[in-house]
Amino acid sequence: MHNGRSPGSRCSRWTRLALESDAATPRSPGTRATARQPLAPGNGDPRERGDVDGVMTDGGIYVGLVADHAVEFKRFHIQDGLGVKMLQWAGIPVVLVSGRHSDATTLRAKELGIDDVVQDDGARKLPAFEEILTRRGVAWEACAFVGDDLADLPLLRRVGLPVAVANAVDEVKAVATLVTQTPGGQGAVREVAETVLKARGVWDRMVTEYLEKRGDVAERALGSR
Repeated sequence: MHNGRSPGSRCSRWTRLALESDAATPRSPGTRATARQPLAPGNGDPRERGDVDGVMTDGGIYVGLVADHAVEFKRFHIQDGLGVKMLQWAGIPVVLVSGRHSDATTLRAKELGIDDVVQDDGARKLPAFEEILTRRGVAWEACAFVGDDLADLPLLRRVGLPVAVANAVDEVKAVATLVTQTPGGQGAVREVAETVLKARGVWDRMVTEYLEKRGDVAERALGSR
């Protein structure tokens, strides 16, 4: 997840992450992420935030009628879910920011225990995001944001750690510090989570604890050597 420069110095600061949900055009595979600028320290309580469509999903939407009622379905990646939970276990709150309202997004956020969810049908993400920052007392520099499309640019240009998924449009990649190798909806959020937690030096410990809590005695014995 880097481009000649290590993202660790900046990634290690984040306690907040924002995520988007559906993806756009694919990008040819490269290194796991591209670091385009040096990583600066964040202030306050860092947080990860992200888009939903194109980041937590592949950008596709299933729309139809069931008993004369309109329904919409989205496909989420299960590895992204564990990545979100591990960020939360590490004390990094996650916020979802979407440019459209969807019951599927609401359900997925509830399942993952994400309390802050912004869904604006006009894709006006900036005012709602600023309101959350003000309410939480968090500085822009202390936030990471993961996006894929034009509506994400106002946020990506302000946060301390702007991240683009592999399928992001060129304008988004141009302002990103990190570009994931994995496309949205196919594990990009998990890739970002691992990068942040490894930069903070807690990934290996959290994996060990995760396995131990699920009865992996061998992992526990290995860790004690």
